[in-house]
Formats: sequence, structure tokens, C-alpha cells
Amino acid sequence: MKTSLVFEKTENVLPLSLSELKLSLKQTEANGALPKSRPVEHFQFIENICEIADKANLKPTIEDIWVSKSDSKRVPILDPEKEGLLKSWLFQRLVCRINLASSYNENYNTSIGIGYNTQGMTLVMGTNVMVCSNMSIFGDNMLQTFGNNKILEYPKIMDLASEWIMGSAEKHVEDVGILEQMKTISLSSNGLKTIIGDLHTKAVWDAYFSREGEGGPLNITQVSVLSKNILKEHRGLPTTITLNEAYNICTNIVKPHNADITDIWQRSRALGNYFAGQLN
Repeated sequence: MKTSLVFEKTENVLPLSLSELKLSLKQTEANGALPKSRPVEHFQFIENICEIADKANLKPTIEDIWVSKSDSKRVPILDPEKEGLLKSWLFQRLVCRINLASSYNENYNTSIGIGYNTQGMTLVMGTNVMVCSNMSIFGDNMLQTFGNNKILEYPKIMDLASEWIMGSAEKHVEDVGILEQMKTISLSSNGLKTIIGDLHTKAVWDAYFSREGEGGPLNITQVSVLSKNILKEHRGLPTTITLNEAYNICTNIVKPHNADITDIWQRSRALGNYFAGQLN
């Protein structure tokens, strides 16, 4: 277990384990109180979700917790040798996933996403594609302590999380069905162009006109990365590609080490619902 952390110039996020995160400063230690939109410490949020999953006998496994250089603060007096001691860091922006045991399909498992930043806390439930560790979120399974439809009462958040987890097997079957159906849908080069163009239009609308809502599936930069990745992987625009392949390229763009983790779960959900909508 490491006891220090240093961000290099090119590093915006770095991984920690839960034990390592718990060595860092608590919000109450740094500021004396917790804001309404963050009613518990980050590690407590993660532990509470794991406790619910444990009670449901779903064997939760915490993946790397990605902490961001942005919004992180240091207390120099706690690190006189400037070693980057974890106890001197206050991490205010992080994301992680908690994977749950699944016996339904060996290629997928239910996964819970947690976000914690200066705006507040986010909780989502989706499906982890094991071969690529991409997160798929379909439907309305997202809770937030900020933004539209925010919930500030932590007991209510825990009650809803418990309902999700207890019903996760049924939701998992639905999610896997969507992912498997995507594999059967072929896109022509023109069909792929339409999707890229649609995502670009949504991104431009969000950037220049929309000031409401949760935002589109990708921002302008991410749509450009999508086009670049497709052209690079296929050495041009493919004559045919499955809807699932196109979706996986998109979900890979919104992984913690590739994206701003502040809205990573919001964009993941928007992506999932956008591509699921292509099945209709």
C-alpha cells in the first residue's frame, strides 16, 4: 500500500485503493463540516454501497479509485519533506466502480459507478463489459445530490441504492439483452456518418446554445476523438461496423484516464441511452 502520491505534469488522474484513499484528509478535517451536497466523506459513500451489496450476497469488488489533480488540495504542514504524503491531500474529485457478482453471463457483470466532486455525489448502476471494462448505463439509474432532480437526504439515497441492488439481477438481464442486440445491428459507412454527425450536432448545441439539462453523450473534443479512433482502427471509414462496436469505441472515450471525471457517469448514461435508442 502506498502512502504518497505525486501527479506528473501529464497526469490528470491517478488510481488509489480504498485503504489508500482513507489515508488522505477528510473533508471535515480540512473544512470542519460537510456541505449539503456531500453529506458523507467519499470513502464512507463507497463503503456504504459495498455494505448494501454484501448484505445482498453480491460480493462487491472495488476497482481502482481515480482521484483527480483538479480540485485536490494540499496541506503543506502535513508534508514537510514534500513527498506527496497521502495524509496531506484532500481529494475532492474522484470516481470508482464497484463490480457485483453475476452468474447470468460470464461476459458481463453488474457495476455501480460512484462520483464525488465539489458539486456533489453521483450514483449510477449499469453493466461492465469484462473484455474491455467499458461501462454501459441504460435507463434512469442515476442519483445525484446536485443538478436536476437532486436528492440531498442521504438515507433516501441509501434506500434507493438498496432497491437498485436488490433488483440488480433483473436489470442486468435487460442490460445484457440490449448489448447483445447491438451486436446484431450492422451500420453502413453512411449509417456511421449519421451517428457521428448526430453526436457532433448535440455536442455543438450543448457547447454554444444549451444551458439546461445534463448535456449530450460526448463533447466536441470527444466527438473528434471518436472520429480519429475509428479512422485509426479501421485505416479509414469502415464499410460496415456493428452498433455494438461503435458504442464500445464511444464508451472507451469516457473512461477515467481519457475524460473529465466530473461528468463521466452522466455522459456514460447519455451514451447508453443514445445507442439503445438506435435499436428502435
